[in-house]
Amino acid sequence: MIKSLRRLLATTYGEHRGLFGKFAFELVVVFIGVTAAFAIENWRQEAEEARYRSTVVVAVGQTFGSVATHGRGISRAISDKLRVFDDGVARGDQPKLPVYREPGGEGPPTQIWDGLMSTGALKALKPDMVWRLAAFYNELNSVGDRYLRYNAVTETLVFGLDPDQADAWVDGRLKPEFRAYVEQLRELRAANDSVIRKADRLRRDIELDNAKH
Repeated sequence: MIKSLRRLLATTYGEHRGLFGKFAFELVVVFIGVTAAFAIENWRQEAEEARYRSTVVVAVGQTFGSVATHGRGISRAISDKLRVFDDGVARGDQPKLPVYREPGGEGPPTQIWDGLMSTGALKALKPDMVWRLAAFYNELNSVGDRYLRYNAVTETLVFGLDPDQADAWVDGRLKPEFRAYVEQLRELRAANDSVIRKADRLRRDIELDNAKH
């Protein structure tokens, strides 16, 4: 029976060898076509991801640029006010307190991290860079909190002084609460300067990493 089956298969193959060859050729063509289609689709997706990543990196870099620019403006304004105050004290005067007010809002822009999270842009960055960004925006939020505490003293104590602010002084010295207020402003400037340096460094590192890809 086995021999008969072998003879039948041999006969069938001999009679339809051309058909089997054609079928095998078409099968190979289909396999190559499907494989090529998958390869092209993978290449297209990788190209799209690369373009998306590049776009995100540029946008994040611009964000750091904006943060640094705004921060430098804050530090310049604070430095100018402190310089006027310190010069007056050095002359033996009783100058008005240095008051910095963030224009156009209750504090510096600190919600950028939430915006990046909501857009899903962080997926385009490497894990170590995401951690650095998280730490940076945490520090930026801390600067915002410092400003809010400083501003609360401005509104509750400083704005309640006489117009010439002579009542902030006693025996030629600032009262303790107002000395603390001036120190709050110095610390705010120092914290803001730290954020500026880190924003510049992060922008440079992200752009360098993007250039490598």
